[in-house]
Amino acid sequence: MAETSVKDEVRKLVERLPEDATWEEAADLIAMHERLARARRESAAGQKVSLEEVVSRRPDVIVELQPRALSAAEVAALRADWRSVPGLPAGSVKVAVVAGDWALVPGPRLPILYRELRKALLAAAPP
Repeated sequence: MAETSVKDEVRKLVERLPEDATWEEAADLIAMHERLARARRESAAGQKVSLEEVVSRRPDVIVELQPRALSAAEVAALRADWRSVPGLPAGSVKVAVVAGDWALVPGPRLPILYRELRKALLAAAPP
């Protein structure tokens, strides 16, 4: 089976964008697609990231992907869980929560994930 070229993949991504998409949204979509593809390759190769590795990378934002919509109390509980992780500087790491039945399922709903992830990152709250 022939590999899909980057150019072909970008064309497919652009076709999924809404008609009123901005240049910034298009660039974010392409960048996020590459990050997710790299994460999939690393995961398939057995390269999982441990909690210790997350802490050692000193993230500015931690993204929680959830397969269903969460209540405000559940979101607060997730953020509280991250607050209790030893080694993360208290109050400096933001937690972005992206939740929905489309969040963890690859496919044609991926642009929804990109838009929601972008919104969540822009609005991320401290842990």
